[in-house]
Amino acid sequence: MKLKMILAMVLAIVLLAGCSSAPKKEESKPAASESSKEESSKKEESSSKTEVSEEEEDEEETVEETPEEEAPEEEEEEEQEAAPQPETSEAEGEAVNHVYRQVGKDAPEGTLLILINEPDEAFLYATRVSDEFDLTTLDRVMLIPRYEHSSIRLWTLKTEFSDDGETAMQVHDEMLYEIEDSTLDTVLLTSIPRIEDSARYAVEITTPHGDGEYYFNFYGDDLPQIEYIEAAKG
Repeated sequence: MKLKMILAMVLAIVLLAGCSSAPKKEESKPAASESSKEESSKKEESSSKTEVSEEEEDEEETVEETPEEEAPEEEEEEEQEAAPQPETSEAEGEAVNHVYRQVGKDAPEGTLLILINEPDEAFLYATRVSDEFDLTTLDRVMLIPRYEHSSIRLWTLKTEFSDDGETAMQVHDEMLYEIEDSTLDTVLLTSIPRIEDSARYAVEITTPHGDGEYYFNFYGDDLPQIEYIEAAKG
């Protein structure tokens, strides 16, 4: 009887020892607090924003590095049309005197020669005279042909009568001076007196575009400074 009790006690002690040595279950980690969740979400948002801003910066840099596209051909054509064109002759094949271009802007269409009476000192200083004849301080006149390859002749005039003696006319008498073939720089400066009763001098011009003639008549105070000698009609 005593032996049975001793065995039972030993068994009980063994069972108690076994229970005490069994491993304890791991305690479950507490759930994350709401504040920690908010902080983590904020970090994620800031990181995503940073990534977006970096992408935008990369796009801007790419746009800045992109070279500008060339202007369309239409714009280039418009610029060429707007650019001032070099000065050309009035018609293809016509070589116009350089000085005539400056003073002949208001000249009639058929003008062959410009005649400037008593040119002022400033104009004389600015204009290179290529030919001079019998030049004095009075009755100065400047002759500027329009076209290259023109012939200019200065004549004295004499009066002749018709066969019936009723009609008087002035005809060429003596050729005083001649420019056989004018250039683009031809400018003649001479002195030609104007007589009150009738003209004593005349200038004749022959050009590839027609011929003309001018008599130096007396005008008194009404003498114009610029006269235009036009091609003869008919």
